[in-house]
Amino acid sequence: MKRTLAKLLALAMVFGLLAGCSSQTETTGGESDEPSTGQENPSQEANGEEREFVVALGDVNSNNFDPYNSYGTDNYGHMQVYNGLMKINEKREIVPDLAESYEVTPDGMEYTFHLKQGVKFHNGEELKASDVVFSGQRAQESPYTSADWASVESIEAVDDYTVKIHMKSASMAFLETLAGSFAFIVNEKAVTEYGDQYGMSVEATVGTGPYILKEWKPGELAVYEANPDYFDGEADIKKLRFKAISDTNTAVIALETGEIDYYMNTVPPVSMESLSNNEDLNVVSFPSQNFTYAIINCETGIFTDVKMRQALAYAVDREKMLVLGGEGLGTIVNCSAGPDYTALPDMGSWYEYNPEKARELIQEAGLEGASVTIKTYSTGSYPKLATSMQQDLSNVGLNVEVLQMERNAFINDVLGEGQFEIGICGFSSSVADMDCMYLHLHSSCIGLTGNWSRYSSPEMDKILEDARAETDAEARKELYRQAMDLYREEVCELPFYYATDARAFTKDVTTDYANNSIDRIYHFRWVD
Repeated sequence: MKRTLAKLLALAMVFGLLAGCSSQTETTGGESDEPSTGQENPSQEANGEEREFVVALGDVNSNNFDPYNSYGTDNYGHMQVYNGLMKINEKREIVPDLAESYEVTPDGMEYTFHLKQGVKFHNGEELKASDVVFSGQRAQESPYTSADWASVESIEAVDDYTVKIHMKSASMAFLETLAGSFAFIVNEKAVTEYGDQYGMSVEATVGTGPYILKEWKPGELAVYEANPDYFDGEADIKKLRFKAISDTNTAVIALETGEIDYYMNTVPPVSMESLSNNEDLNVVSFPSQNFTYAIINCETGIFTDVKMRQALAYAVDREKMLVLGGEGLGTIVNCSAGPDYTALPDMGSWYEYNPEKARELIQEAGLEGASVTIKTYSTGSYPKLATSMQQDLSNVGLNVEVLQMERNAFINDVLGEGQFEIGICGFSSSVADMDCMYLHLHSSCIGLTGNWSRYSSPEMDKILEDARAETDAEARKELYRQAMDLYREEVCELPFYYATDARAFTKDVTTDYANNSIDRIYHFRWVD
């Protein structure tokens, strides 16, 4: 009999005591900062100086500030210094950003963007169409971003302020891609000048964004100042500091004591009530685009046998995973997509939690007692999830160990090189659209791009290619239903949940945003 939610929540508390209550957002990098106690935030102006807005997150750009050579928590820094052609506004609409206007041909095969004139990069260079072409070509070539640009044939500069993008095939999610962090515009002159050192230092980070990077200690802190020449108007918050606080409890205390102004990680559900009741803080919640799941090596090893992958699906209690990882706040999903994504058909069914059926399949495969290693990040809720999965798989006849890995080692060895059997990780989609399945499952995306299970199927490739290009909404849903049916049959990966996202910040600021764009500090303004 399935356990009750109350028992699972009690189990979560035990895990929390053993592993420390922490958010699902992946965090690595600098050591935890101990907050001072009883310290009030200074006023907006102190001793005639502008107040610094202090942001805590688990990791502060531990890799670089090059949007085409990193991902994950690095994106939080990127969104302060860069812009795209498009952006997501407070109503979740896709609207022009660096573009003044745009046109799309009826067949979706050509996009024309008219750039805003007079926009300046942080090095004083004016934004030109050549910078957009250069950025798009880098995006096409980068293993981190190429899948998002797979539908693009070519990019051309018609004149200094007009760009045409020619498509190989239509893509209903392309405008949203252009509003994301995988489509930020970089300065051609700066990237050419610094080469492979671009984004590796303050002076080698050049965007058009509302903030200019002034100081950076990878993994520890980043200091920004408002760009006085920002094309959309200077930011209300002039001074900005990111600091690493990897421990969630420490970050919550820092919020409550006023040491930090904003926590740029998901507020842990266990702290939601206390923070919401704090008269000095605001808490906002919104559906996240953060998918928590297990990747399964479909390319080598014992899980090339579909029966073994199906056994995993029967063996793992996903309700327990949501309680342990999201403390019950979120939605269990049956594919890679979120519950509110565009073109989502009915979620359909998934494998019921059935340890006996799992054991039968393992015995049929002749692999009872086989040794299996679960690899995962060493931070956040991932160790708890890995330990829970270890217990579930041990109960059905496998000999399981857990290996916790440092972030960069996990990215390189597991995601990049495929050196794993099972991995537990998270994926933040660049679009709230079923097109996210392309990155997870298309054979061209095997490796860092997103197909981390290294799954390859000509049938799945064809469905996803057709769905990406389909302009009829109902026909597109039907194609994704077919993809989800195949996903379930093949168990390409093991979906757990999309957690509810939440942010907490001082009431000294306000914002109109309560969506995934809230982390762009430009959207905040001081309360008079």
